[in-house]
Amino acid sequence: MEYKPRKTVLFEKVYGVNIENISTTKEVDEIIERKTGRKLRVVNVEMFPIRSYDIDEMVDEALRE
Repeated sequence: MEYKPRKTVLFEKVYGVNIENISTTKEVDEIIERKTGRKLRVVNVEMFPIRSYDIDEMVDEALRE
């Protein structure tokens, strides 16, 4: 069996925690806040354009074809 390092090793090393003892994103936020000494800010970043679709119309159109 090939050894595959866990992806959480860096987080565990930087923040001095065992990821298996963390069960929520709130706990992750608290760990980061303790380490950085400040509250995390939520920033709205639109990475992907948001589109609105009328699914009913799309299905109707597909059925007409």
